Amino acid sequence: MLTTWKLLLGIVADQLEKHMSHYMTSAQTGMGSNTRGAEHQLLVDRTICQDSSRRHTNLVMARIDYKKADDSIPQSWILECLSTCLNPLSNMLEKTQYRYQFKSGTKKNHLFYMDDIKLYANKERDIDLLIHFTQVYSKDIGMTFGGLKRPNGTIKDLEEGYKYLGIMQSNINPEAKERHKAITEYKKCLRQILRSQLNAKNQVMAIITYTLPVLRYQAGIIKWTEEAIKETDIATRKLLTLHGAPHPKSTTRYY
Repeated sequence: MLTTWKLLLGIVADQLEKHMSHYMTSAQTGMGSNTRGAEHQLLVDRTICQDSSRRHTNLVMARIDYKKADDSIPQSWILECLSTCLNPLSNMLEKTQYRYQFKSGTKKNHLFYMDDIKLYANKERDIDLLIHFTQVYSKDIGMTFGGLKRPNGTIKDLEEGYKYLGIMQSNINPEAKERHKAITEYKKCLRQILRSQLNAKNQVMAIITYTLPVLRYQAGIIKWTEEAIKETDIATRKLLTLHGAPHPKSTTRYY
């Protein structure tokens, strides 16, 4: 019964995705089967920040997190959006003239992923208007902001970091700190698995399923130095040997 239910949900989700893919805006391309999900949005965000830093152009940002989005949005509004094939908020923001512009001429003023919205503009006044539009629209459909993070001034003034989709955002390079945090969490998960009573096969499957994603999520977003990769590799081998994962007389690598 469980397998049948999963197959049915998969079929419905596939058909729904094919139907809605024609109406999703470019700001929501992180959602779908042919994207990298949140990583896609983070890469776009990183590109915008790097472009502004490289060209020394103004970039004002605001990050909005909806409060209990799954519970607060009216079901009638979901049905209305599906029946009319509309994505009102994203379409409304894209029609405004307030946005950040790349050297190539490409323009972007927001990214939308699940209940997180990040807004971009060149001026303080423009970002204020984008926030106002989003707030008015959200109020009309019964949703409220759970959090609004807006750095003071331009990106050059951003010193205190904040998280966007699990990755620290800051003008001060946070990559070393993020790498250290990821490696610490990775080793913690690895120890828990190696201390379990799982056999060798299931330990490997658990490491692949639960431990490696801790590093894999950030691998494409922040830069990993060769030294950091080697240190992580050495730490992994030490933990495996310490917990007796490789056979004492084995001449082959465990991974």
